[in-house]
This record gives sequence, structure tokens and C-alpha cells, in this order.
Amino acid sequence: MWLTDDPNPSAQAWGQRHDTYMTVREFYVLFGVPILPGETDLELLIALERSGRIPARLVDDLKATGRAKVRMVDKTEVRITVEIPDADAHRYSKWRQRQGVSNALYRALADTGGDPSRWWIVERAIPSSEWTEAVDAAELRELVTPKAVRRKR
Repeated sequence: MWLTDDPNPSAQAWGQRHDTYMTVREFYVLFGVPILPGETDLELLIALERSGRIPARLVDDLKATGRAKVRMVDKTEVRITVEIPDADAHRYSKWRQRQGVSNALYRALADTGGDPSRWWIVERAIPSSEWTEAVDAAELRELVTPKAVRRKR
């Protein structure tokens, strides 16, 4: 899960709908699939194609050009504030290097706004029990979370 500690969520424009280009290795990172040392892009592409996890059009683009244009969804419609152990959070700048995310994709995300030094990754699902607040940004109203229910009791 992508997180930011920026108190101004509107500064994180990368969360808004936009187009970007991704390589086969970046699709692996997106889906949280580890890449074994020595695996070639061709081997990764064949496995990704067989998995059926991405549309055939994207596979065709990856075969033809080595990258595919994807539309990112708007991640600013709901803002979820979480409380997680520090050990579970990894700075995106360091995490993306270990995962092989290209400098070009990193720069493209940074160019859309926000401060990359405030981005974090958690490599596990974050259950709603760790949510401290969930806000519908369009309607500016708090959504029900387990912690909100406990606070009201």
C-alpha cells in the first residue's frame, strides 16, 4: 500500500487519475510479485502473460516496445489515516531501489506533485482495525471505521 505522511493530501497529485508507462518489472512490483535474481525480462513477460493478471493489450505493448501505457485510478477520493508499527513502513525512495523501480517512473511520479521524501510503502494488507480515520474527500465526511466506533462508545 502506498502511503504519505504529508498532512496535505491534495499535494499528492500522483494519486489522481493520470496515464503512465510501465515496464514488465514495474508490473511485478505493482502486483507484489518477487523477481528472482537472474530472471530475464522475457521470462517475466511470459509468466505475466500466462497469469492473466493484465489485459492482452498491455502484454502486446510490452512485447512490442518494452513498456505499456496504463491509466492510474484516482486515489484521492477517500483518505485513510492509519496507525501502523514503524517497522512495517518503508521509505518509498529506498524500497523502490530494492524492487527495481526505474528512475524514470520515480521521476514521473515525483513530477505529478507531492514530496517523494514523504512517501511510504507497507508490504502487507492494512486491516481496518489499524485505520484511525477514513474520509470521503468528495463529500467531506468521515466514514465509519472500527476505531471511530470505539471512540464513540
